[in-house]
Amino acid sequence: MKTLSTLTFITVIFFINCVTVQGQNISITTYSEITRISPKVGIQLGTTLPLYCGKIEVGGFYQKSLVSQSGEAQLKKFEHEFYGMYASFFLIDKNKVDLKFNIRSGSVNGKYFCITPAIKSQIRLSNALSFEGGFGLRNMRPTLITGLTILL
Repeated sequence: MKTLSTLTFITVIFFINCVTVQGQNISITTYSEITRISPKVGIQLGTTLPLYCGKIEVGGFYQKSLVSQSGEAQLKKFEHEFYGMYASFFLIDKNKVDLKFNIRSGSVNGKYFCITPAIKSQIRLSNALSFEGGFGLRNMRPTLITGLTILL
């Protein structure tokens, strides 16, 4: 729990710095991820780094499973929650469409460390709203990711 509160504190300080000092925008994304075991929903909060760093988005995320397991499945490595930091590297950046490589890394159930790569495409519906979809890997199995992003 101490690690989560430290991670949250560092993320908040980083975002305050980005918004007040560098004038960067903050984006909030709600997403769903369909995996082999159960569907998951999550939220991520991020900011795009200044252009001299290349177009890179960094932030934190929290994801929770929609299905709760009981009994014997509870003893296995079932993912109830997954939280940590993410980075997105923009491969193609056009006016209305982006293609990015996303890496999420963090704690699963507060016990295990996990890194999940994904390729996402983002379509901007307006200046403040965009839709994203893509494919990722979880335990060497493909996942489907869809989400809605609001730029603050």
